[in-house]
Amino acid sequence: MSQIQLLEREFNRLSKKISVPERLKPSFGPSDYDEKPCVFEDYKNNLHYAAKERGQISFDKITSDFDEILYWIFDSITFSMAVDFELNSRIEEQDCRRIAFEHQTQLMTTINKIWGEKTIKKHNEILKEHPFDDFASIRADYCRDLRKQGLGEDEIDRKAYEKYPEK
Repeated sequence: MSQIQLLEREFNRLSKKISVPERLKPSFGPSDYDEKPCVFEDYKNNLHYAAKERGQISFDKITSDFDEILYWIFDSITFSMAVDFELNSRIEEQDCRRIAFEHQTQLMTTINKIWGEKTIKKHNEILKEHPFDDFASIRADYCRDLRKQGLGEDEIDRKAYEKYPEK
C-alpha cells in the first residue's frame, strides 16, 4: 500500500470521529487540485498538502511526517467546521472567535489530545497579537451608520472607539 493510500485510510478513520462534511475533505493522490485541497506525494517521497485558487497555488505545505500532514489537514478542516458552527451559534455582543476557537479546540481534541493542545497554543499566539474584541461587530454596525451620515473615516473611528472601546 502506498504512503498516500495509508494516509487516506488514516484520514478517513479520524474524520469519522468528528463527522467531517464531504465538501471539506481533500482529494488524495495526483490531482489538478483546482477545486479543493489535495494531498499528494512527490518524487522525493515528501507529502504535500496543497491548494490552488483561481489557478494560483494558495498554499503548499511539505513534510515527510505523517502526523504533521494530518495535523495540517485537520487544522484546516476543523477551522472551517468551527466557523460554520459559530455562524449558527453567534452571540452578537461577543467576538466570534470565542465560539469558533473553543469549537475547533474541541474537534481537534476529539481527534488527538496533542493536536488539541497544539490548537490551544496556536489560538493563544493569535490572541497575543489580536485579543478578543467583543464590541467589534457592534462597532462595525455603528461605523456603517456614521458613514451613511457622511462623516469622515477619522471622525468615524474616533466616535466608534469612544462609544465602543476595545476591551
